[in-house]
Amino acid sequence: MFDTKMILRSLVLVVAMGMVAAACAATQDDGAVTGDDSPRNTATCPEGTVDCNDTPTDGAEPPGPPGGDGQSGMLVDGGLSVADAIAYKGSEVVAVQGFVVIQDGAARLCDALAESFPPQCGQAGIVIVNPQDLPDMVLVEEGTTQWTDDTIFVLGYIDGGELTIASNVNAADTPQASTDGGIRAIQIDGVWVFEYTPNSGMTALHSGTPQIIDGCLVIDDTIVVWDSAKLDEAAAAISAAKAGESPQLLIAGGGLSLDEGTDPSQIPDAITEKCPTRAVWFAAP
Repeated sequence: MFDTKMILRSLVLVVAMGMVAAACAATQDDGAVTGDDSPRNTATCPEGTVDCNDTPTDGAEPPGPPGGDGQSGMLVDGGLSVADAIAYKGSEVVAVQGFVVIQDGAARLCDALAESFPPQCGQAGIVIVNPQDLPDMVLVEEGTTQWTDDTIFVLGYIDGGELTIASNVNAADTPQASTDGGIRAIQIDGVWVFEYTPNSGMTALHSGTPQIIDGCLVIDDTIVVWDSAKLDEAAAAISAAKAGESPQLLIAGGGLSLDEGTDPSQIPDAITEKCPTRAVWFAAP
């Protein structure tokens, strides 16, 4: 007489083994199709890359390849997006923010990085006519592709949907976007400076020796808030300070200096968050 319990156990074991075999076969079938008859993408992403199918990011968290330190030469919270720059019809210098992607020597400024490796332009991209005039920045390199892990801020002209970097920008070339006295924190070559859109009537002069103190650019122990047209002078002051030089700068501007006894509410958050200080000097052309 057969043992009914033993037969049932055997049947269960056979069915289970069959299901495992079927599952293994499904995972090994590179030609499997989805329910809509589209071939499955079975490509393997490089190690450390979550998505290698050129899915655009929103620019907030660009993909970080191995070895990238996430720093760029000139960072800014502001400026035109690349899409807005492409649509711009004026002849003035504009500030544009984006990721730099250089492929086979051709450079573009991009609103986002695609999640390929190496990354390509995601979303809008604009050709950079003279990439040799880009500000100093850290580029990550893979094969014939170079890119920045973070957005950079550049000044330039838009013509025919292309961007020409303005290598020598002066106050006459740079339009005043607004007069609300707003402050933006900007990082140039790893040093914090601050951009100010001036109100009228600022005529004082201030001169001194630029220094880098606690990661902030100061003149005579005073943080200077630069007008947007003077950022090239800020960059020059940073380069000189890092090189050990002590150039004297004469900056048109003034109108407000905050000392240690000033009500903290009068000091813009952009400054106090990055560079707590005894005094702030507002510089305008």
